[in-house]
Amino acid sequence: MESLVGAIVPEEKMEVEKEGGEAEADPEPMVKDVEVCGVCGDAAAKYKCPRCAKRTCSLKCVKAHKQADDCSGQRNRAEYRSIPEFTDQDLHSDLHFLHDVERVADGAH
Repeated sequence: MESLVGAIVPEEKMEVEKEGGEAEADPEPMVKDVEVCGVCGDAAAKYKCPRCAKRTCSLKCVKAHKQADDCSGQRNRAEYRSIPEFTDQDLHSDLHFLHDVERVADGAH
């Protein structure tokens, strides 16, 4: 089942105080976007797969996603990231990747 991005959940109406001190219900309720689990479609998604960005709600759905979509769940460490997308976590991961490559290259001699 495909992820339902943009499902809208209304929040409680806010009360707006008028100049005279009276409270009046806000005519437009606040809404927030909620992503639904891409596997079961029943619950709000809490997790995002590092490999394919599929949203899931539970460990059960994560495991089902990995099996059904043949996904490793691990980020592609050699994937290109543009500078605006690049984070400190990406830098840290890249450093570990380079250390792993160095370790394998040293072991090949």
